[in-house]
Amino acid sequence: NNSVTGILNKIYQEFGVHLTKQLSFRFASVSEAIKITQKLISDSPTKIGEFNVEKVEDMNNGIDGLPPTSGIRLMTKNGRIIVRPSGTEPKLKCYLEVITKPGNPQTNQAIAIQELDSLAKSVHQLLTTI
Repeated sequence: NNSVTGILNKIYQEFGVHLTKQLSFRFASVSEAIKITQKLISDSPTKIGEFNVEKVEDMNNGIDGLPPTSGIRLMTKNGRIIVRPSGTEPKLKCYLEVITKPGNPQTNQAIAIQELDSLAKSVHQLLTTI
């Protein structure tokens, strides 16, 4: 099938489903958002909900050849969470990604949607209780 859906399904079959979501959290001040980011860096969680954190990267040191920027990247077995203060607004931005194994596109999409929803709820709970 050469439709867009057919091509996407072939990609999902070979590489897995990659889903992303952005969350924003407003605070009273920019400094409060920065403080929460710094707390995540200094006292990084080993688990977020059901997801084990396998690697923690301080973006202030630069990662993947990118210049330093305020934030943290938390890697899980099948995804990642990036938390960054806005810098201009009193909020944190979170970028979530889950990746399934290659295989059945429909099954993997359902799994990815469920995992992304669970990850979003867990990140929300973490950032509102720090």
